[in-house]
Amino acid sequence: MTPVYEITANGVALASEVNKRILSVSYHDASGTTADQLVLELDDSDGSLNIPPKGAKLTLQLGFMGQGLHNKGTFTVDDVEHSGAPDKLIITARSANFRDEFKTLRSTHWEPGTTLGNLVASIAERYLLKPKVAPDLADVALQQLNQTAESDSAFLNRIGQQFDAVATSKNGYLLFYPKGQGATASGAALPQANINKNQCTDHRYKTADRNSRFTGATASWYNTDTAQTVKVTAGAEGYTKQIRDPLPDAQQATEAAKAEWARIQRGDATMSLSVAPGMPGLVNGQPVELTGFKAEINAHNWVIDDLNHTAGSGGLVTSVELVTKK
Repeated sequence: MTPVYEITANGVALASEVNKRILSVSYHDASGTTADQLVLELDDSDGSLNIPPKGAKLTLQLGFMGQGLHNKGTFTVDDVEHSGAPDKLIITARSANFRDEFKTLRSTHWEPGTTLGNLVASIAERYLLKPKVAPDLADVALQQLNQTAESDSAFLNRIGQQFDAVATSKNGYLLFYPKGQGATASGAALPQANINKNQCTDHRYKTADRNSRFTGATASWYNTDTAQTVKVTAGAEGYTKQIRDPLPDAQQATEAAKAEWARIQRGDATMSLSVAPGMPGLVNGQPVELTGFKAEINAHNWVIDDLNHTAGSGGLVTSVELVTKK
């Protein structure tokens, strides 16, 4: 199977002379608020290539000859390297909307009762993104919430931890969804993918039972009316995992306990594998069914946690990191 990629620069398809010089295309589909990354390696052995300016906009579509291409989004060039010999030009571009500004420290007071949907929408507006929040989270009202000398990236990660959710930017959208319940940029649920052992050139499965002893998770909050610390448990009473820092109110303590219990239930199993020929349709957050491995491995409910597509002279290879989901 011959890999095919279509790349545009500032809305214009790369000239055929440039396309012929591409040695490899690598796309990293990252988790959470980490920027996705596109790396192009081009042959410049005759010295005729121009070094592109930083800030140029690139788009990538990836697939196989005779099959449909998959849109992998828009990226902004922010690193250019020239090396040799033989001379090569290496261009690195990252997700256009999650760049340095997303890591700028901010201090914002959110009014009591602000919903998760409105919070994500406000942050999305700063970066010209369209918000998409899981329906069961969008209307959750937050009673006490402050962003103090904290970047939007860290802030969304912190809120995501409370709800066992993750924020990510894909193709012009800011998505906020529970872990293991990924969505497309339009908000539609991701279809389950199937990977058989025969498709893999290598794999590595690891598991641990560090959390299996817990019966639940407990969070606390301070009730100013009674001047008492109140504990909230998700799961069953008994030997529960304690969330160290107190939460602002009962609602957030309850959500934090539920989120931590969900993480415990997912377990500690991980799976790394390489698929060749690759699977260009795979995306981060997508549920995966494994077949052909040992029964204990196949039995897990897997979800993609990290993903790389690399196309070069050896064809297309997809490297996948899987974690278990609830």
